[in-house]
Amino acid sequence: MRVNRKTNPKVVDGRVQKKNNDRPTHNYYDHKEPELVIDRRRPGPGARHLLKVEDIKAFIGIIPEWPELSQGIDAIALLPYDDATYGSYNLGGVIKLRAWPTELWTEVSEEGEVRKSWLMKAIRVETEELSYGGYLAKFTENQARAFQLLGTFLHELGHHVDRMNCKGKHDCPGGEPFAIKFEQEMQKKIWPEFVKRFPLP
Repeated sequence: MRVNRKTNPKVVDGRVQKKNNDRPTHNYYDHKEPELVIDRRRPGPGARHLLKVEDIKAFIGIIPEWPELSQGIDAIALLPYDDATYGSYNLGGVIKLRAWPTELWTEVSEEGEVRKSWLMKAIRVETEELSYGGYLAKFTENQARAFQLLGTFLHELGHHVDRMNCKGKHDCPGGEPFAIKFEQEMQKKIWPEFVKRFPLP
């Protein structure tokens, strides 16, 4: 937890005030934000952020009905690399996108390759089948950036839309199938505009 530190506490009514403010720092995980926050943290060792704040703003600008779809999203967070996930969705209304490894090439499971097959072909990623299963995806920087936006971001947005469409706003029935369907349909819908804004390969 971060605190706002004081080096010279004041005296009020004859009493020395607390040196440090020990109240929790305001953050988008536990407070509703008046407008969308795009937060970019350090990528962590052996990783880098391929996405800039400007990329996120440009991308959401081509998503049809973004103002309606984004209702309830408090933040889009560019977070440190995590080898277990490309991104995730927090039920508090935060879409998280993880930093990419410095070495751009990455292994993709057979299931992942099948699920992302349209996208991988569209952004022209060269793949090599591995002897022990799965594929080596030979991403360029532009291709990896496109994968994060068209794949990960749209998938997590699908989870958000699913949650907002269900009554309890929690444990929604659509789950992964809904998010995958949303992601794939939106990819095709915005593809012509995407290639105008983001260079490939």
